[in-house]
Amino acid sequence: PAVRKDGRANLTISESEGADMAGATLSAIAEHPIGRAEPFEISFAHIGAGDYQSIEPLPAGRWKLKIIVTRGDKIMRVIRDIR
Repeated sequence: PAVRKDGRANLTISESEGADMAGATLSAIAEHPIGRAEPFEISFAHIGAGDYQSIEPLPAGRWKLKIIVTRGDKIMRVIRDIR
């Protein structure tokens, strides 16, 4: 899930069986769903047990996050809405 906490995007990611994805790095493109702001890139810091928090603040409002998870030579792309 993607949630807003203290003005930042927070994500939890895990393997399909629920294990922590140790060594994963995350980045995302934040897009306003109706184009009221230019898309921008955000990066994430690992804060524990599959939890990541954006380094850059996320402006108020609704955003579509195009998330890229990289681990070793594998890349996963997901899209999540956040309010």
